[in-house]
Amino acid sequence: MIYDQSSLPTTQELIDDLAVLIDLYRLATARGGTDELATDHEITKQPRVDLSRLTLQEKRQLRYHRVIEGNPRHAPTAKQIHGYACQVCEFDFETEYGNLGHEYIEGDHLTPISELPLDQPVQLSPKDDFRVVCANCHRMIHREGAPGTFNDFLQLYVKQKALRQRAI
Repeated sequence: MIYDQSSLPTTQELIDDLAVLIDLYRLATARGGTDELATDHEITKQPRVDLSRLTLQEKRQLRYHRVIEGNPRHAPTAKQIHGYACQVCEFDFETEYGNLGHEYIEGDHLTPISELPLDQPVQLSPKDDFRVVCANCHRMIHREGAPGTFNDFLQLYVKQKALRQRAI
């Protein structure tokens, strides 16, 4: 906001304007901050992406994913809370791969980012909004035609596992 020095607003108008700016700042930071495209792979431990090959929409989606979904603070906390075994199939990387798989698991958000409200700040909880899954289950969860919720996917897996066991 810009004010003319010769006709400054009242104190209350300034306070109201400041409240609006604070709300906008909170919304911007909840949606990933104000940087053009945060892709610091050293901080986020995410692979480099050739941005020159991406459309503007793809760049926005990448930024959104890395800052909201891939928030480096959420994944370690979710893993500490939920453990390192897949919450769908119970696969444990350390059991299968020894030290190489120690504390390895992927984090997955329960509510797709596309379904989060765009017009208000979002606070994601590593405990309530994330689950840990193996790479196979993670791919299946996001595959076209997969059930819409984590619980529905889990039920599908349990049903399929029961069918496999009956066939033996």
